This record gives sequence, C-alpha cells and structure tokens, in this order.
Amino acid sequence: DPYHKQWAEMELIEKCAWNWNKVNTTIMNFFETLPAERKLQLKAEDIFAGDLNLINEVFGFVRDARRPSTSRIKKVIRKKINKQNIGSFPSPERWTEKQVDSVMEIVNPAMRRLGYERS
Repeated sequence: DPYHKQWAEMELIEKCAWNWNKVNTTIMNFFETLPAERKLQLKAEDIFAGDLNLINEVFGFVRDARRPSTSRIKKVIRKKINKQNIGSFPSPERWTEKQVDSVMEIVNPAMRRLGYERS
C-alpha cells in the first residue's frame, strides 16, 4: 500500500480517508465480479433521502416479503444509527485547505470510480 510508510505520520483525518478509499475500492472490486442479476448499485445519499421508490426497489431486489410499512420505513430511514456520539471533528466546511487537499488525494481513486467529483 502506498500509504504504509507514511501511516505513523498521517493525521487521523487522512487515516479515515484511507479507510474510506480502501473499503469502497474493495467493495467495487468484488461488485465487478458479480453477474448483472446479482447487482444493485445505490448511492447512500439516495437511500438516506428516503425515496420510497428506491427503497421498494431494494426490497424487490432481495425478494423479501417482510417489507416494513411505509410509515416504519420513513421513521427508521431518518435515524442516524452510526452517528458519532462522543468526540468531535469539524464538518468539511471547516477543514483547512491542507486537510481538504490531503483527503481528496487519498479518496480520489474510489471517488472517481463511484462517479463523484470534487466540489
């Protein structure tokens, strides 16, 4: 890994960026090995937006007859289950230019494959 030698000197934000890139790259590489009928590609922001058509598509894809009620889906989709409860880190709008550039350099390979561009 190109970041192995730098790991000890990397900031926490850079290590988080490395993890995001590694996880998403690993997932995309596995995804590419699957036949088309076993793939459903979704963007997290589309799911969390609560689009019921998209959520119904997911239940249809997995062929799960135990689909929860629409009201239950709406209630659950708005919960931030993985929300950080302790500690703090500034939102990206408050990052330094150096932090933004460093994170973008690390996540750019996976970001581009996922169809995202630096904003």
